[in-house]
Amino acid sequence: MTHVDEPSASPDDNVLNVPTSASSLFIDDIGACYDVLGIIGKGGTAAIYAACSRTNQEKHALKVMDKFDAREAKGSVILKFVLTEIRILRMLDHPNIIKCHNIYETKDDFIISMELLEGLDLFQAIQAQDHRFAEIRATAIIRDVLHAVEYLHSIGCVHRDINPCNIMFADRDHTTVKLIDFGFSTMLLDQADQAAAIMEEQCGTVAYMAPEVIQSAMSPEAGYGLACDMWSVGCVLYCVLSATEAFYQDPPEVLYKIISTKYDFVEEVWTFVSNDAIELIGSLLVDQSVRLTATQALGHPWLSGLDSKDGLQLSTASRGMFTVDPDSMYTSYTDIDHESEEHGES
Repeated sequence: MTHVDEPSASPDDNVLNVPTSASSLFIDDIGACYDVLGIIGKGGTAAIYAACSRTNQEKHALKVMDKFDAREAKGSVILKFVLTEIRILRMLDHPNIIKCHNIYETKDDFIISMELLEGLDLFQAIQAQDHRFAEIRATAIIRDVLHAVEYLHSIGCVHRDINPCNIMFADRDHTTVKLIDFGFSTMLLDQADQAAAIMEEQCGTVAYMAPEVIQSAMSPEAGYGLACDMWSVGCVLYCVLSATEAFYQDPPEVLYKIISTKYDFVEEVWTFVSNDAIELIGSLLVDQSVRLTATQALGHPWLSGLDSKDGLQLSTASRGMFTVDPDSMYTSYTDIDHESEEHGES
């Protein structure tokens, strides 16, 4: 990583004062550090640009967040999330989490310089026409996600918005995935007892939101903790193996179904999925008091024992209709014509 001489103190240094290996730079113009190549994404108060470092010619992603928009939106709530995301990204260092290179601040913007991931996000991959992930590939994806979550939870960090759009393949080979977008993440205050520490804010993507997060809006004193991320992982696993969402109805029906833990394993799809995979989903989409932790999930037979196509134990004898190719990312169902569901975020 290229280090630049320390600039004058940032106005938000006291807010962002955490130990980190990433530099915090107050600059006049990001153009002094990067050639901006073009926009690659936009949403809310942030835009993502591809850029080339003027120092070493490396390509990075720049997340640019307008200070004025952040302060004005929802009475500074967005600003709180922005500053928390910056603080957390500076702390993280894991192969399955997007890497933060530098934090910049101009008069008008906060700018996060991150590694540029060139693969699809998981939602885009799932929605590829007529394709679903083979279990042999799904295990690799979920294992990467769980390693990231296990690391986050070990340091008291909760992501709070794990969904297929926030899981990206690192490159076009679509091997390793990385967790991205820490806009709703937070650090638990009670480091001594992280399992007991609770949060009250309702945030995230509805279809992947845990019941206790939804209920926190109705009964804030109940709160929620680390386990909310594991519910989201269960929803992602369901989506990876079926190309549909476990909870996809319009509000308020979807909220009722999540709180009631009502979801279906449609026979036409799930009859070709192994019993271990279905059992793991059932161990994640349950009450938070009995929900698996990331470490426990990594030890589940579906993840610890499925190393080859011979390890698949299907829930039906009709194996001839299920194509498993270790060299293919996807699984083909020869008798199913499934139309993709429309994806929505909160």
